[in-house]
Amino acid sequence: MDESVVDNYAKLSAEVKKHTGDHLFVMSHYRNDQVQKALYEQDKKTAALPGASEHQTGLALNVYVSHYAGTGFLKSSAGQFVDKSCWKYGFIIRYPLVKKHITGIRFEPWHIRYVGLPHSEIIYKKGLNT
Repeated sequence: MDESVVDNYAKLSAEVKKHTGDHLFVMSHYRNDQVQKALYEQDKKTAALPGASEHQTGLALNVYVSHYAGTGFLKSSAGQFVDKSCWKYGFIIRYPLVKKHITGIRFEPWHIRYVGLPHSEIIYKKGLNT
């Protein structure tokens, strides 16, 4: 994982805890080719080909809170906080529902991608990920 990702995730996680009382957990992070290939072989419909996954860049995280993972993540106060505030920590929701026609990827509110500041702020404020 890139050091900036780790540092800014720690800040985001602390703010989630402060504002919602929930602990934000990482379900998935950096994947090498071998791991990505195994995931792809398991589920070719939803897993990216090896070499095509953002997780292989070291800049993407899949996050969750207790009892709320997957698309249910947004039902939690922590998920809503991440959705509205992750940009302040350099992250974006990489695969929003309204961009499926562009990304070709299903809605993944749990998949956050580190792009850094000021890029995340520009993306958020211009509505490029909504």
